[in-house]
Amino acid sequence: MTNTTVPPVQASGNRAGGKRNWLLIVLGALLILTLVIGISAIAGYFLLRNQQAGDWTWQDPLLALDVTRVRPDIAVLTLLDEPPSSLVRQALAAGELDTAYALLVYNGAVGDVDRSGNALLVGSAFEDDLVTDLAAISYQQVQSLAALSPVMPDFTRTQSTLDAAEGFIRLGMADSAQPLLRQAETLARYSPLLAPIQRQQAASRLRDIYHQLGDEAQARTLDQLVREPRGLPTNKFVRGPFLPAFTGQATPTDDVLQAADARREAVYSFLAAWDGGEPAQIEAARQALVGALLNENNAREGAMLAGMAETNDLPQQAAILREWIDWLTLKYFISVGGFGMTLAPEWQAQSDRVWSRLGEAYGELLQNYRDQAAALPDPDDGLAARVEVLRYQAMLGRLGLLPGFDESGMAAALRTAQEEASHVLPLLVTDESWGRGLVFRITETFEQ
Repeated sequence: MTNTTVPPVQASGNRAGGKRNWLLIVLGALLILTLVIGISAIAGYFLLRNQQAGDWTWQDPLLALDVTRVRPDIAVLTLLDEPPSSLVRQALAAGELDTAYALLVYNGAVGDVDRSGNALLVGSAFEDDLVTDLAAISYQQVQSLAALSPVMPDFTRTQSTLDAAEGFIRLGMADSAQPLLRQAETLARYSPLLAPIQRQQAASRLRDIYHQLGDEAQARTLDQLVREPRGLPTNKFVRGPFLPAFTGQATPTDDVLQAADARREAVYSFLAAWDGGEPAQIEAARQALVGALLNENNAREGAMLAGMAETNDLPQQAAILREWIDWLTLKYFISVGGFGMTLAPEWQAQSDRVWSRLGEAYGELLQNYRDQAAALPDPDDGLAARVEVLRYQAMLGRLGLLPGFDESGMAAALRTAQEEASHVLPLLVTDESWGRGLVFRITETFEQ
């Protein structure tokens, strides 16, 4: 019989138990570490959301653009005089969000309604791409247009107000949506320009937003307006808008028309060279395009100076200034590398001067509008038109298009003008704190 030494069972059990205990300790520590990281991440997320909501402040849309992310062969299509909205949509369809943003913010010629729609599209695209800051700045532009545009129809104004509010809410910035929600309610209750069905749609949509936010008390205040969409009378009728009549129809000179044709031909040549990909050909085409731009700049400046000297008609002068402003805005866009490349080095060296001249041109245009407002035969129309001009000026500033914009000074001037015209204005534009700055919104009275 063979004797076999069997190790003590207890000793083997101690070694196995020690290994198991060690594994349990390690797993427990990893679990605790995972929980700590998860809780910290969640807390940090909500803290960031709260900071974004409470600290959001107006930001200059132009300064937010990273020109290195702009695609030159799309941006240069601006020089073909295609509709701005079409270009924005082309850039979005190509997945070039920063290019779409550039085409949005640097175009001074697009109308308020189209600009608002474009900003919503761009904001939504950035939101889907998780680029929160540019999404918020896009919605901020919608907010500025909805509050300050003197010409936007009130139904469009109301819908875009709610669109921007929903955008901020989706971004986790519910506090920043509050001025928009208050503006939407003011329009739904007091605007004399909304039909009952439009009033009902706005109130119903606003109520749904309050339900979404968990503010049931505020949602209930809209129940009656949804059931009976009758607006509350302000006992004042709408005057204006006046600005469309303040600007006549510009007639380009032959020199300008010929220069514009040459510029478009140069763009086509540049695009062909760009598609070819040969650096030498691209550079030659770029130089030819710059030559066409410089020639057109001279033609446009000469036409502007001659036109202003030849007529004393204020609407015609306004049209001439408006054309010149649109050109200077484009010139500034090019000078800061907004096309995603150094297209015109000559202008890049003069960028500050171009910006200064743009400010001077806007100053002349705004003074022209003020003169036309003062010349209206009805004094009350004159008061309302003066407010309209100030709203337009504030809107330009908030869009980043007006050099030297003074936010607090503008708010004070607008409030003073509205107080003087309060007996004729159905609704007012007030200002309130928004983060570290101001926000403008429509209200019935300044006491709200």
